[in-house]
Amino acid sequence: MTYNSDRLPAELSAFSHGETIITPNQRIATWLLSLFKDKKLRTSDTSAWQTPKIMALSSWLDETYESAQDSACVNPHFDAIPDLARLRFKLLSPAQEKVVWESIISDQENDWIKPDGAAKQAIQAWSILNRWAAVKDNERQDVNENTHLFQGWLNQFSQRCFSNKWVSNAERVELLELCIKHQLVSFPGSLFFYGFSDLEPAIQRLAVSVSEAGGDFRVLPFGEETENVVCRSYPDKTIELEAAIAWLVEANQSDPGGRYCVVAPDIGDERASIERICKRLIQKDSNTQPDLNDWRDQVNVSAGSPLGAFGVVSDALLMLSAANGQLSRDDWGIIVRGPYWSESYVSFSLCSQFSDVIAQSKNERLSAEKVYTLYRVWRGRTADNSDNTSDPLGGLLECLSSIRLDAKRTYSAWSIEIKQLLETISWPGKRTLTSQDYQLREKFFEQIALLDGYDEVLERTSFRGVLSTLKTTLQETMFQIQTEQAPMQILGVLEASAMTFDGIWVLSSDDQHWPESPAPNPFLCPKYQRDMGMPNASAEKELGYAEFILGGFLKTSPSVVFSWHLLKGDTELNISPVLERYRLEKQPTLIEGSVSQILNPFHLDIDEDCKVDFVDDIGPALEGGSKMKGGASLIKTQASCPFRAFALYRLGARSLEEKEEGLSPAERGDLLHMTLEKFWKVCTSLSQLQTLLNKREELEALIYRCVTDSLTFFKDKNAGVNEAFLKVEESRLISLVIYWLESVESKRTRFEVVSVEKSEIMQLGNIEVTVKADRIDRIEGDYTVIVDYKTGLKSRTAWEGNRPDDPQLPLYAVNHKGAVDGVLFGLVRKGESSLKGELDEAVQLLENGKNRSVVAIEDWPVHVDNWEKVLTQLAEDFSQGFAAVDPKNKKSCEFCELTPFCRRMEK
Repeated sequence: MTYNSDRLPAELSAFSHGETIITPNQRIATWLLSLFKDKKLRTSDTSAWQTPKIMALSSWLDETYESAQDSACVNPHFDAIPDLARLRFKLLSPAQEKVVWESIISDQENDWIKPDGAAKQAIQAWSILNRWAAVKDNERQDVNENTHLFQGWLNQFSQRCFSNKWVSNAERVELLELCIKHQLVSFPGSLFFYGFSDLEPAIQRLAVSVSEAGGDFRVLPFGEETENVVCRSYPDKTIELEAAIAWLVEANQSDPGGRYCVVAPDIGDERASIERICKRLIQKDSNTQPDLNDWRDQVNVSAGSPLGAFGVVSDALLMLSAANGQLSRDDWGIIVRGPYWSESYVSFSLCSQFSDVIAQSKNERLSAEKVYTLYRVWRGRTADNSDNTSDPLGGLLECLSSIRLDAKRTYSAWSIEIKQLLETISWPGKRTLTSQDYQLREKFFEQIALLDGYDEVLERTSFRGVLSTLKTTLQETMFQIQTEQAPMQILGVLEASAMTFDGIWVLSSDDQHWPESPAPNPFLCPKYQRDMGMPNASAEKELGYAEFILGGFLKTSPSVVFSWHLLKGDTELNISPVLERYRLEKQPTLIEGSVSQILNPFHLDIDEDCKVDFVDDIGPALEGGSKMKGGASLIKTQASCPFRAFALYRLGARSLEEKEEGLSPAERGDLLHMTLEKFWKVCTSLSQLQTLLNKREELEALIYRCVTDSLTFFKDKNAGVNEAFLKVEESRLISLVIYWLESVESKRTRFEVVSVEKSEIMQLGNIEVTVKADRIDRIEGDYTVIVDYKTGLKSRTAWEGNRPDDPQLPLYAVNHKGAVDGVLFGLVRKGESSLKGELDEAVQLLENGKNRSVVAIEDWPVHVDNWEKVLTQLAEDFSQGFAAVDPKNKKSCEFCELTPFCRRMEK
């Protein structure tokens, strides 16, 4: 975008060269330089010219201080002034200063203080004291525990800096003021400050020193206030954002050469929502091509995100962490599926499958060695022996598992080592990088190089220590992709202030933001901060700041919209008191007008594409004779919620099951089933059981074999399972099975075990399903009963109604209609074991008579016919594609993993 010099503030338009213009930040400085360039291109006859020196305040201080240091090296007069000897000291970088403060605070061993947060507050307090020229007064303001704590830290910090010949950034202004007073540094020309409400005392004193030394300085005002001001309220934040961005798009389309801006005070928190709305409004094909981001060429969203939050950097950190420690299963899944290593793109399917294997691991955290072992075992089972292609994933895991980083080293040594490690694992991969990933890679290497600076302030450290430091640095370093100047701007408050636009829309113009509540620094005396007018110290200070910023927007744009949303959670918001004098434009309600009217003045054109709720509960029908995986659980799920059955068994929707560190209830249930299966294959009747009960050692030996065989099988399927958990489970199973046999099985009438864990396919309506019987018994030689083991509480009510909770046994009874005379739940629980179910009235289950938990059915064949009707109807509903979001009860949704899919909870 070409800047128009007509927007150059009037106070600056006459400047040509010899002046130094100081701005609050680099964005404003860059903008002013571009305006001066445009002015010269339009008015000058020459191809080269001298422009004013325009710099951000921080850059000007850096440059001036470096000049003073250079002078100190060659000018003998510096030695005669004791305070100026510090110019030859090492100037700490912000990162170095922070770790010095953290070190001092950590040495105090106060568990309730977090060094990172306390260091940031301490640095801020030290900076305020220097900027307000109040360092010498601080000791007299030691009034509470916090100020006393800070004064102690400050004394140690000052001593450590002096003994190591360091100087902090906050002390530069005082030293520069001394240099000017002693005529050791000169400032040619005039000094002008643009975009400042007022100058902080230390900067004011420095500017006065420049003036007294023969220079000149001024704080330049803004222009006249515009009268074209509108204030608008919106129901919620989303509608406010959409209205503002729609206005920005329409304004740019109506005036392509204009310069328009949306100001977002909370741009960091709202960046994701802003980008989503921008993409939808600007990139019309965003729904059909979600990966395209052409909209970024049209609008600049200024807020950056932490460098460590971007995929290419966060994956690098994970792989570095994996090289010398354990990671969670989720983190390993991110590495394996990630695109930023070696040739990941050629083995995507393999990586995806193995990430599922990791997710099923019984260990919550795994080392690289364990993951590599798990991979080799898994590949040994699944790999095609005829496949001779390379194995990039295996190479990565082998590389990570072979790295050893035990010794302590300097930070500069670790900086070299980290770069070599990244090269070894082929980060960031061999694919072509996008522009953003390329910039991220370069920025990441810059931060790694900055580790060298810690050698001067910190001792040797371990790899874990340097990685922790690097992660913190990356979290505090903001990154924003570099793009060509976009015609539309969405900026934060400080970035937009003082810049001129053809139109500005200021979001969140409410009484919580303007003014904000005071937030004095906790390590300085609150009263002293108020008396000295320090930042954030008082309501008066915040009100003055709000008046300057909001008033500044009125002076830098001919048209201004202030908006706010009426509700923030349960809190009702009002317009800022600073803006109450301006016209409040009434917004139409939904009853008075359409959504497009609410989004005036440049509304969204949604009339043609109006969203309409359309409920379709019927999916495609199955073809006749379809075989469905899922068996009884399919019918059970259809009864519980038709949509869930359709999603799971027709669409294949599922969530990855997270394995527990120990054994889950389902796994303990499976082990019990397996143990009883093995037992009844050896002991096939009541008479054999009674014999074993009389020979206790033989019984215990048989049960022990069954349990250990089951656990061995389980261990082979779950590599890495903790042996301690298996030992506990072994003892539990042996005790439980003995209790079950003695308290329940031994008291039954004569029975023989016909089969165990028998699976078969049955035709139910239009589909085929698989059913399985845990055990089939023949009682008294005449009656057949099906037993289904359960470790939880169950009742025969699970078979009742048109939507039975547990239809497995009724399904088996229907499939063997006329051949099955009863169905039973075998509740295998310590202290609560029993048999519950329903039998033909002719069947006697227990030797000593009736069991209240077992109901005798007078007309058993009719009872089974009723089950058949219910189950057939459920099967027909499923095969016809009936998929209504219709949970049977609250319990149906309690443990459902598909709530984000059905979105029932959003109603």
